[in-house]
This record gives sequence, C-alpha cells and structure tokens, in this order.
Amino acid sequence: MSKKILLVLVVLLSVVFVFTACENYNVEPLADGKLYVSSKVEGNGGLAVKQGNYLYFVNGVSGNTADNTFGNVVKGAIMRYTLDANGAIVKDSLVTVVPKAVYNTSNTSGFYVYGEWIYYVTPSTSTNSEGELLTKYIDFNRTKVDGTSTENICTVDGNDTEFAFSSTALLYVADTTLYSVSYETKQVVTIAEEVTSYKIARGTDYDPSANVKDADEYVVYAKASDDISDYNNEVWVASFDNSFNEKLIGKTSYASEPSYNEIFKVVLLSYDNGVIFYNKYVSENGSNVNKGIFSYDLNAYLASATPKFEKAKEIEWTSLSLYTGVYATDKADEIIVADSAKMCTLKAGEAAKVVFEGVNNVIAVKDGYMYYDNSSSARIYKYKLDGTENAVEVTTSVPDTSWVGAEMIGDYIYYVNGEYDYLYRISLKLDKDADGYDVMLGKYNAEDQELVDAAEEANE
Repeated sequence: MSKKILLVLVVLLSVVFVFTACENYNVEPLADGKLYVSSKVEGNGGLAVKQGNYLYFVNGVSGNTADNTFGNVVKGAIMRYTLDANGAIVKDSLVTVVPKAVYNTSNTSGFYVYGEWIYYVTPSTSTNSEGELLTKYIDFNRTKVDGTSTENICTVDGNDTEFAFSSTALLYVADTTLYSVSYETKQVVTIAEEVTSYKIARGTDYDPSANVKDADEYVVYAKASDDISDYNNEVWVASFDNSFNEKLIGKTSYASEPSYNEIFKVVLLSYDNGVIFYNKYVSENGSNVNKGIFSYDLNAYLASATPKFEKAKEIEWTSLSLYTGVYATDKADEIIVADSAKMCTLKAGEAAKVVFEGVNNVIAVKDGYMYYDNSSSARIYKYKLDGTENAVEVTTSVPDTSWVGAEMIGDYIYYVNGEYDYLYRISLKLDKDADGYDVMLGKYNAEDQELVDAAEEANE
C-alpha cells in the first residue's frame, strides 16, 4: 500500500460525520404574539423574561438527551402567560411559543427577548453516522415572539459554552477566546484572544426606545498587554457585535510614565447595572499587594462621543484586601462585600458592617432586604440589611440551584423547584400562606405527570 493511499485512509478514519436533523419550523403565528414588541423587557438572561404584559419562561429543565424535535418538546420549551395590570397571571392564558428545549450545562445564562425575537440555546439534534445524538453540540437559535421564523444562528461544539445575547449579536466563549456572531450575517468574528477573565451582566433589562446600546450589551474583559515589556494587564470593553472594542484601563491610566512601583494588575469581580467592580493589585517591594475594591461606571463612559478612562471617576470602596465577592444593591452608594466567612454592607470610605456570618449567593436587593439562596440549607431567604429583623425563608419548597439561579423581576422571584425541575414563582406581595404565593409555572410533560399522579395516589 502506498504512503499516499495510507494517508487518505487515516484522514477518512479520523473524520466525524455529522448529520443535521431536518425539522419543520412552519407554524401558524400566535394570536397577538407581537402585541408587546415595543415594550420594555425585564430579566434577560434568566429563566423568566417579562415583555410588557407577557411573561415568557422556560418550562422546566430538560437536559440534553431528551427528544428535542421542534414541536415535540414540553419540558424545557419556552411558554408564555399573559399578566394583568397587577402582575397576576391571567387564567387560561398559557401558550407554547418555542417548542424546543432551552438548555446547556453552563449555569450562567438562560434566554433573552429583544423586540420581536426570542434568543436561546438548545441541545443539537444532530447525530453521527451511527445515528447517535451528539450531546456535546449546542445550537444558538432565535424565534419570533409569535412562534414563527425559527432560525439557527450558529452551532458550537461544547455544551458548557458560556454565552449571552445582545440586541444585535451573540457573544460566546471558547477556552480563552471571545467570539461575536451577527444575527444578520451569521459570521463569526473574534473579539479577543488569550483573555484571562471577563464579566457579562445577567438579569438585564432592555428598552427598545433607547437610541444607544445599553451597557449590559457589552462585555468587560482582562488580558495581558500586547507589549511584552509591560508587567501590568489591561481591561477592555467590547460590544457584543464588536463595533466597539476599546481599552478601558492600561499602562498609563494612572500615571503618564509609570514607575516600577506603579505596576498594577486588575482582577475583575462583577459587572452589574453598567458598573464594573475589581480588585487592583500594585507592585510594592517586589510583591503584588491587593489595594482593595474599586469600581468604574461604564454608563457615562459608553455614552460619551470620545470614551476615556478618568482616574477621578474611579471609586475606591475599601483599601482592605480580604473582600473578593461584590454584589450591587438598590442603593448607588452601598454594596455588599464578602470574604470567606461573612457578608457585609459597605459604603465608600467607611468601615464595613457585618450582615451575618457565612457566605451566600445574593439574588437581589430590594427595599432594604437582601434575597439570597443558602447552599447548605437549599432554601431562599430574605434578610433586612439594617439587622432589625431575622432572616426569613421565602420558599415553600426546595430550589434547585445547580443550573441557572433564581432571579427577581418586579415583585416576584423565579426559581427552579428541585423535585421535578420546573420553574416556580414567589409573590413578594402576598403572605406566605396565601393562594398564589409560591406556584409552579407551565405544565408537566407526560412522563412527569405520571410521576406526580403516582405520588399523589401513594399519599392518599
């Protein structure tokens, strides 16, 4: 056998043949499907999104091995309720908008609504030559809010891919590279390579009447300087569509000709409401010393015709180095910080006030209360930040916090129930024992309905 023939055989044997399933996306448009396309959107990136008086939500956690053929999906599909003027669900208003499962193994993002489009990630229905489902592939799709015009934006190898959607483009991360995909051209563009860290906002709002991109449609990322003689790193800001990609903090941000003792490194902590929080390390006596928590408001920066970092606008919250977790609150002059053992409220330049011992995931801060989930007890609680009230459990069932976490939209908390993995909604306006306080959204698929029925019979 010649070397040429052998080489051809080796190449053929190494090829994985992917067969894309043909799905019929032709459906009749839902009545009044586009009624609120000009309305504001709340909760993008979570498992529930409100647009006008429509509440879209993911009907449970499906996984990536169930039948995901368009039209066959119940669990994991995107469904919709109509809400009345008080936010209550209108009876018999449930409809299925996207009969595809929303799921990937990354727990950072759910789905998004912009104008007349719903954007989501879904397990690929492609198979190999043996007919086996390629569960590691995911599709990024979009469907109009009336259920029509489903189309694929791109397919990615990696079911744990982190991503987010803006009104103009998809952002996804592969290893240390940030990619942008235009909805119109479907072209993949590299935003940045060799990124050391990045932050994307989640649970964001969208106002279609705004004439500029919201700060939530930008990614903040850190990377080493392209100049190998620089010891500092750099912080960049880029729009998801890569039409804007500029250095925010670099070598000369704090001094025009920095000395060795002014070498710094920025470590990104969080990005919320257009404000980026970070630790700043400075070289002192040959060591990197954490100088505390800082923040910079990108809203005004991005609105400027000539965006430029201004040192005077950087806020130093604390010079202490022990805090590595940061959560924004509903007060511009106060944040929540956490170390390995406790959580505190903090105002710039003041001493931190301990909220309580232990570290938990903050869902939201509203009207002086912090809502959080506790990993050890698997419950959601609220706690008054001034310490005048004890922590109170707000859930009546056990949440599943292993996937996309709980979120707050208006006066409601949305979370995945851990028993059958469907979405529940807590009304903060009702007493805990009132009807409609903590209710399941959507409907069971046939398999789960059988389990529920069997459990109820066993308890009779």
